[in-house]
Amino acid sequence: MYFQWHEQKEFMNVSWNCGYFLASLFVLYNLIGQLAGSAMVVVRFRVPTACALLFSIIVIQVRFSKLLI
Repeated sequence: MYFQWHEQKEFMNVSWNCGYFLASLFVLYNLIGQLAGSAMVVVRFRVPTACALLFSIIVIQVRFSKLLI
């Protein structure tokens, strides 16, 4: 995701039609959330919080995709 930042941001902007700022914010949240959540689970630090963070990323993706269909 880091190496394809521009492509991810462009895809979010085109598919969700939300503007570059919100697309950038979501890609950043997605990147940091996945890295932090996964690391927290691996080292067994606040696992329920980490799972909630990872789940929130899925919920946001599904929620926005449902609004567009």
